Amino acid sequence: MHTFIQRHVTPLTSGVYSLLERLLPVRESSIHGEWITNQTGRMSFRAHVFRLDDGTWDIAVLSRSGRTCSDYRYQWCRIALKNRYCRTRAFREANRLAEQLATLRYRFSAGFAK
Repeated sequence: MHTFIQRHVTPLTSGVYSLLERLLPVRESSIHGEWITNQTGRMSFRAHVFRLDDGTWDIAVLSRSGRTCSDYRYQWCRIALKNRYCRTRAFREANRLAEQLATLRYRFSAGFAK
């Protein structure tokens, strides 16, 4: 007998992780921040920083819309940096961007269009 979590949440979670692995390849040292939620509670943003082949760091922001895990929708936005930064500065910039998206640009947004 399967529980609700085994039947519905586990396939969703494994699907999201496989999608993330395809969109953002696993790097030797990648870090991510906490989810930053907008005022409506329906959109969240998370900063990701990952090492490039040449040893510099690049950033991306993962956005999530929806209230519960059953209706989450994810979108990636990889950010092209003019200058290459060290890990801590790149992470600071990525967190700042995620925070600005949640508190300024999408502050009252209810989510992405379906």
